[in-house]
Amino acid sequence: MSTAVRSVRGALRSPLRDERGFTLVELLIVMIIVPIIIGAMSVSLMSVFSLQSSVASRLGGSADSQVVTTSFSADVQGAVQITTSATLSQCGTGTQLMGLIMGPISGSSQQISYVEVLASGSSYNLVRNLCSDVSNLSTPISSRILAYDIDQPCSLTVTSNCQLPPNAYTNSTLVATTTTMWVPTQGITTVAFDIVAPKSSYLYTASAEPLGADSTAANQLGSTATGNSCGFALPGTGYYATQLCFFDFTSYFANGAVPNNTPITEYVPGGYKFTADLTVTGMTDVIAKIFPTYSAAFLGNDIGGSPFYSGVGYPTSDPTTSVYLCVTEGTYSCISPPIYQQAGGTTTVTLSNIKLTTVTGALATGYEIVTADAETTDVNESHTWTSNLGFNQVPDTPPSSLEGNACSSTDSNGNPIGGGDMTPSTISNSTSVFCGSTWQDPADTPRTGTLILAVSPPSSGTGANGSTFITDVMVGTGLQGVSFGLLLP
Repeated sequence: MSTAVRSVRGALRSPLRDERGFTLVELLIVMIIVPIIIGAMSVSLMSVFSLQSSVASRLGGSADSQVVTTSFSADVQGAVQITTSATLSQCGTGTQLMGLIMGPISGSSQQISYVEVLASGSSYNLVRNLCSDVSNLSTPISSRILAYDIDQPCSLTVTSNCQLPPNAYTNSTLVATTTTMWVPTQGITTVAFDIVAPKSSYLYTASAEPLGADSTAANQLGSTATGNSCGFALPGTGYYATQLCFFDFTSYFANGAVPNNTPITEYVPGGYKFTADLTVTGMTDVIAKIFPTYSAAFLGNDIGGSPFYSGVGYPTSDPTTSVYLCVTEGTYSCISPPIYQQAGGTTTVTLSNIKLTTVTGALATGYEIVTADAETTDVNESHTWTSNLGFNQVPDTPPSSLEGNACSSTDSNGNPIGGGDMTPSTISNSTSVFCGSTWQDPADTPRTGTLILAVSPPSSGTGANGSTFITDVMVGTGLQGVSFGLLLP
């Protein structure tokens, strides 16, 4: 085989290897382009990393907004009173942004407070505190964080970059009085809570309508005709606040008058008209007075931050544009339901010839005539009610508190001290009920209840033709008072 053939075969078996490197031009191109690519990738990665914290904060804010909205809606819907004051009574610790009273529960009222609590540094949490009883607000039964990133609370010294409390509205009108007092939710159509999460500038709003917004408008309570009208208490301030219409006795005791078989007329929402004859004998230095008659009385007073039968006969002016003329923290009535002694002694008050008629003049049915202790019954004081019909007891706060310690045989600490005071079992369908007490709290702390009695005039027979009567003999060593009204179906 020739040398030429061997060379060709060798070339076919072993391809030639190109051992040349990059040219100078290629190296220059690579050195220019690679930094550009790496730089662009670095910038993108840096942007992603810088957004990670903001995205995480916004995701956290979005999750918080769902938690806040869920709790806020349920709480506001069930509330009977609201405040946005940081200085009024609150449940638990923290800076209160909103307080809610939820209504009578087992003889008391639950209170919810939305508060701010400093977490660390300048970071604040929004916390929901729940207290089972307005008389014990220092120890919440539950405390739950709703949001982890909110601004510090606004104050007199901190007015910017801070968290404002919720706003309450009637339609589009701001209810400004929530900032200084407890306000019934009746008539409030919207409660709006604007929250900013400062880390992400995430803004969200929780909004809800109280069920009380559907209650009878305040300017319609207790007045459907000219002349004297009975008055309801503000919704949520008593178990029967929107059913128990208290009589106004103002005009019957004007200028020192003492009724003696005096015809009285009280107009009732729905077109009803109540008529009776009023007689006062014995110690007749009495007047018509507002609720509460006394700092320790139950009706119209504020017991542990919870008002009971307050604001009776609310003014006819629009509550969204007027100052609360009769309603304050502690709560005065706008009419005068109690017949009130001015000096100690025995006073007998009688309502006789009782009738309630409809707009057609027919006798109404389904209602009850109510009478109640409007002051406090202390040592050597008493009420004795009688009627031709049997009495039943009306609970002042359901379901277990019938009269609290109004007619008590225990001292203010609940210790038995004897005495023949009445108990609920002695009342049922009795035509005579006695209420006495063997103690008087030296601190004048409010009673935990009052005795409320009712009789039901039948639709026919005795009582239907106006022969129903109720008499109260009240004995006061200092002062005593009694009220009357209608419990409507």
